[in-house]
Amino acid sequence: LRMRLSLIFVAVATVATTLHDGSGYDSGPVVRVKLSESLTGKVFGRLVLYAAVSNETEPRTQCSDNQETAQAFGIDVESLCPGCTIDIDKKVRGYPRVSLEELIGRQLYFQAEVRPYSRYNRGDGVSVVLPTSCVNPAGGNGQYPSPVGSLYSDVIKGELKSSSSVVSVELTHVVAPEASRGCSGMGSDTEFIKTVQVTSPALSKFWGRPIVLEACVLLPLDYHQHPNARYPLVIAHGHFSATWMAGGSFRTTPPSKDAKGYDKVDQQYGYYLYKNWTNPNGTFF
Repeated sequence: LRMRLSLIFVAVATVATTLHDGSGYDSGPVVRVKLSESLTGKVFGRLVLYAAVSNETEPRTQCSDNQETAQAFGIDVESLCPGCTIDIDKKVRGYPRVSLEELIGRQLYFQAEVRPYSRYNRGDGVSVVLPTSCVNPAGGNGQYPSPVGSLYSDVIKGELKSSSSVVSVELTHVVAPEASRGCSGMGSDTEFIKTVQVTSPALSKFWGRPIVLEACVLLPLDYHQHPNARYPLVIAHGHFSATWMAGGSFRTTPPSKDAKGYDKVDQQYGYYLYKNWTNPNGTFF
């Protein structure tokens, strides 16, 4: 079973926003993030500024736990309005380098992103704020893409030349929802793969909003010809997957000739499972 609305715990400290207010505060170098006036509504979420040495992929996709990670700075934003700006300065903590000051003198690619927060008015009377789920109906295979409703900027090449430098980026793009491809990955059920969705009354009552559980079912051979038959059930409850993936895939076609590495092995075993699953003399009969 998989929950379309997954919950992710926040383990990053919130840092207060620092704006230029003429008070004499030495902010050091600044990256100024503006919410485009073309967008509507106030923004509540986690603002992350990325800085990368490469633009082969967007900086917001380069954040990882290895030595090639992009630099990231994060703060919470609440009620950020269209046309308003917010500054990332030396007081905003970052990873792996702690301060924006450590990036002075380097040509970098900058990009900003806001991942929205959601407020849950729970059935037990407690109100909590959590990051919006990165698992959307279109899948993602556990790769944690930006959640639906996230805002992001174009990539800007720039340099913080001194402690008084300012680089500006503007949030202009919105991550739109995508239609679910279903457990078959083909947009609809197939002869063998069925998508089952159930709205949980108990979870919906607790979280204060509809919570949908989804299961990807691998149907037996000739299932549709025997509607009254009963079958044993095996449940594989693993990590989120956009399609049926109970420790491996299920594919009705031979492996691609261009497949390599793990993809090749997965396709081989997926096809092997199909051949056995549909063979009256195979393992499953």
